[in-house]
Amino acid sequence: MMQMEVLNPGQSAPVIVDVNAEAPNRPVDAHRYSTFNFTGRIEVPVRPYARIFLSEDGQYYFRGYVYYMKRQGEKITIQCRGEEELAWHRYSPRHGWTGSGSQTLGASEIRITHIFEDGAPSQTPDYWSVVHNSGAIFLMNSAIPQTIWPVYNVTYPNWCFKLVGGGTNSRLGTAPIYVEGLYFPRKGSISECLANLNSAYADALDLYIQFDWTTYMASYFLHISALNAFDTGIRRGNIDHDAASIPIDGNIQMNVNCWGDFLVNLAETLGLTPHWRYEADHTYFDAINEAP
Repeated sequence: MMQMEVLNPGQSAPVIVDVNAEAPNRPVDAHRYSTFNFTGRIEVPVRPYARIFLSEDGQYYFRGYVYYMKRQGEKITIQCRGEEELAWHRYSPRHGWTGSGSQTLGASEIRITHIFEDGAPSQTPDYWSVVHNSGAIFLMNSAIPQTIWPVYNVTYPNWCFKLVGGGTNSRLGTAPIYVEGLYFPRKGSISECLANLNSAYADALDLYIQFDWTTYMASYFLHISALNAFDTGIRRGNIDHDAASIPIDGNIQMNVNCWGDFLVNLAETLGLTPHWRYEADHTYFDAINEAP
């Protein structure tokens, strides 16, 4: 029997809810998202933007969120969309991957596998000498929407910029900060931040970052990320091993591009079949070689 769990905003754990539910609609085309609709009494503990999980015997058939709610008398009708749909509401910062030569922070041999990464950028070189790589799924979940950060303090060549409203009481919370993939440790005070190059500080209201102007361009040309602060619930899944190890032949440049289209189209360009897979912890993006 199908079991539905609801995780309302502000809750730490989902609760099981008994409702009259339709089977989820799971399109084969990865460009399209799953949907799931159900009805119940108005007492059903479901709030706007709640996360919805549908499973049976440990197999997950739907992970999504409440998109629409309508009350009619004593009943409520709720429409949900799969977590993968959120990938079409996330847009890239200005960022690129290069196949050879130097990036902002050093030489690299970027492979397909690096583009799909979802974790925090590595601060040490990997097998291919790549360091500080920001993967597409990491950026989708973490990139702070681009805006101009006002200058807070200048001790040339070190500049400190301030993001108004980016403090610990905001959605960024205390998430680790990365600038172009370089980790900026949070300091305990603004004075400590100003005394330490490539560092960050946040009070309850605002976020501050300080860096060497000779290393970086103006703040609005950078991509600055707070790890999973804008989490879609999507993670990197199974990427075909042979395709993942292919080096990038040329450059890939992003600038306000839709991440959902990018992930699906890149997989198809590589001759792979993209899938959205639901598990207990996350929704995974797979790119599999299904050729006979």
